[in-house]
Amino acid sequence: MFDAAKLLATLHSSIKTEYVESLQQVADEQAQALWWGLLRPAGLNLQASTPAGVEIERRSYLSEPAVLALRFGAQSVEQLSADVASAFVVALEMRNTDAVAALLHPRFFIEDSDYGVSPAALARRLDFATALVATHAARLVDHLDAPRQADDGSWSVGEELRFSLAPGDGFLFVEPASLR
Repeated sequence: MFDAAKLLATLHSSIKTEYVESLQQVADEQAQALWWGLLRPAGLNLQASTPAGVEIERRSYLSEPAVLALRFGAQSVEQLSADVASAFVVALEMRNTDAVAALLHPRFFIEDSDYGVSPAALARRLDFATALVATHAARLVDHLDAPRQADDGSWSVGEELRFSLAPGDGFLFVEPASLR
């Protein structure tokens, strides 16, 4: 069901009056059905191809500042790949645990008891990022090079760090399992 009243409010004045009258009738009937409890608002987002619960879950990790800056800044997949790799290395060097965690693929932290990317999964991701920063940050300080992409698509900084990126929900994340 669509919200006829909202659609009416957005129509341009050049729309034929017969359409406006028909939509107004639908809007009035919908309002009455809502009042009587025969209809109820549905949490449907036409921009999202998934149920509201899944979309809320996705937003919990796609709306993190480190991810947002990269998602909307890249002009191509290749640029996004290079930007994510660079941002990950810089976050490690700067010991920015939140940014490191945000760039790690969330699916690797889901356990059987979780329903999707749960708060517990996000906490496990943050714990992993904290440990990663503790073990890798000091070794990367001496490397001023940007990460380099190998023929197999993986990224590396000298011999100190190697990782791969994996797509997920319209973004490229660092695969925790690939870190060496």
